[in-house]
Amino acid sequence: HKPTWAPNLDSGDHVIVLNAGRIAVTAAKCETKSYIRHSGYPQGLKEERLGDLLKRRPEQAVRRAVKGMLPKTRLGAQQLRKLKVYAGAEHPHGAQQPKKLEL
Repeated sequence: HKPTWAPNLDSGDHVIVLNAGRIAVTAAKCETKSYIRHSGYPQGLKEERLGDLLKRRPEQAVRRAVKGMLPKTRLGAQQLRKLKVYAGAEHPHGAQQPKKLEL
């Protein structure tokens, strides 16, 4: 929507996601989707299910979903820094006057 948009440049928009703890995910997705990481040490494989992550840190689940959709370059990392995710409705961005989107 900007005349100065280019696919290789960051356009400067910030995104604030509220109520990340209220996302709806099917029960099957909560049990089958898992996030895996490895520490680099022997027996350092860590696995966490989506359902457990939503209970513990729902904002992290949304952040990981968005991160998977962004390009795996410096531009993607720069765009991810402009994403702010909060589990509840409280946020410190009152001056930016976030608007509620009707879906």
